Amino acid sequence: MLCAIVFLNMMLLNFIVAILANTYNLFDLRSNGLYLSEILNARDDLIYDDNYGSFLSSVPPINIIQIPFIPLAMILKRDDPWLLLMNSFLMQVQYFILMSIIFAAFLVVSLVLIPFAWVRGIYDKI
Repeated sequence: MLCAIVFLNMMLLNFIVAILANTYNLFDLRSNGLYLSEILNARDDLIYDDNYGSFLSSVPPINIIQIPFIPLAMILKRDDPWLLLMNSFLMQVQYFILMSIIFAAFLVVSLVLIPFAWVRGIYDKI
């Protein structure tokens, strides 16, 4: 009885593996097409828009500065020179703020690590 149970369980596992392998072979041929279609769909989302790029690509803490400009951006028509100028200005301001935060963090970490660098340098000389 024990041999029959073990044999039947092994046979069921073999059937499950065969079914999964067959299913994988069916979808494996389509996976390349699905992958490429997802890349093509994402390409449209990742292209920078000259009209609204600063509104779409900003990071959450910094995008607070956009709030006064949103009504004007909604009123102006696409490719309006003022909209293009506002978009460029907002992108530069957001980039400046982000780079200022990163630079400040770099300075703080550098200043904190200077004593350790001196100790390490003296240790290497000795």
